[in-house]
Amino acid sequence: MTPGSERSRVLKLLRMALFASFTALGTFVAVPLPYLIMGHSHLPNAEEWAAWHALSLGLYTTSAQTLALGVAGTLLNPVMAFASQALYLLIGLAGLPIFADGGGPGYLHSPHFPFLLMFPFAAWLSAKIARSGGFRRRWWGLMAAQVLVIAVGAGAEFAGDLGYGLQEAWKLTAWPMMQTLPSLMLAMIPLAVLGAVGDRWRRVMRPVPQPVAAPERDSLPERTGSQPLPVGRQIAGPPDRLKLGEAPRKPKAIEGPPPRISLPDGPQDS
Repeated sequence: MTPGSERSRVLKLLRMALFASFTALGTFVAVPLPYLIMGHSHLPNAEEWAAWHALSLGLYTTSAQTLALGVAGTLLNPVMAFASQALYLLIGLAGLPIFADGGGPGYLHSPHFPFLLMFPFAAWLSAKIARSGGFRRRWWGLMAAQVLVIAVGAGAEFAGDLGYGLQEAWKLTAWPMMQTLPSLMLAMIPLAVLGAVGDRWRRVMRPVPQPVAAPERDSLPERTGSQPLPVGRQIAGPPDRLKLGEAPRKPKAIEGPPPRISLPDGPQDS
């Protein structure tokens, strides 16, 4: 293992532990969220501000785990987001009291455990949808994560409360969870903005790859007219074709009588 890969592995582990600790701390922090609902509020610690006919406007308090889960899905990739929330669950089930009602293996039988069980999958889903970046996709990813947690958790509690009757079970579990959705839609906006700003910052700071210049080819010198090539660049023609065992041919002599050579006439005797 090279020093660079070992350092990258250590940083990933630290990042997982950091976001797992954010979720654990969020268990003990209550955050106020606004609500706007039709009818009577069944939200925890709800404080009504105003009412008009069937509409009710006010504040209710919820655990900061919701925001911690959104931060993990916003700032981490899907694998790291899943791992951070899975680490949170493992630490709580190991006995550390970082859940709302304590911790330990006995929490598997708690009616609130289905909510917690969806945390790793919700963080993965949020990061997966938001991978392409942008405010809208990040907001949709955050809301998909919250709907997944509420659907599974409230569904499990609703099934457990059916002994009180269908209408009573709806009032105890399903309806209060559905009333939280409008406030969560507002609460996810700052996180989506944070993720979109981070995407823009990474694109700006990303180094621009420099184009690789093609290697220069040694080109032949330009020739004009019948100018011969340099000696080192003479292009050899095809060799003479010879048959196997045949000696090179000699140029044929011209057959026929030798040419007559006439001598100049000498002085004649008188």
